[in-house]
Amino acid sequence: MKLHLFVLTITSVVLTSIANAGEKWLTISEWLQLKHAQLAKVENPAKIKSVVLDQSDKPNKDGLYHMYPKKGYLKFADGSWVLLTSHSVHADDGLDDITLIRTSSGEYYFNRGHCCLPILLSSSKKVETLEDFLKTHGKGGQGKLTLWQKYNNEGAADQDATTLESKSKSTEKPQLESKTRPQ
Repeated sequence: MKLHLFVLTITSVVLTSIANAGEKWLTISEWLQLKHAQLAKVENPAKIKSVVLDQSDKPNKDGLYHMYPKKGYLKFADGSWVLLTSHSVHADDGLDDITLIRTSSGEYYFNRGHCCLPILLSSSKKVETLEDFLKTHGKGGQGKLTLWQKYNNEGAADQDATTLESKSKSTEKPQLESKTRPQ
């Protein structure tokens, strides 16, 4: 009986692996395009879950204000806003950390800093406006500072999608062929 259960378990694992082998994980470029399309469809951002910056009242020992905004709608004191969405490396699906935002001025930016549930950002001054927010930075691999980069549906403004893709592939799992599984 135990041998029978063992064989069934092994067979199930093998069949699941074969079934999943036909699926392709999203690449960074595909994730950005998917999330760009989703954020672009939002007609009234105020109906999205409202989030706060949750920033420190005073600079920490490193002289920086740290903040932890979550996914959703973030409104600033000057009336400007951002819609935030992110993907964490902890999803363990081959993608790295990435955040995409849509601003009240209709622009899109992405950041490759680490994000668990909230996005981990820092600033040399208290963030009160969209302009302040776009000057924040995250921390990427090996403590490297990550800045907001302008994004359009074809790719980053300062670097094309293939450059973005080649940078992310060094930390991604091998990409498999076939259909895309949205996250």
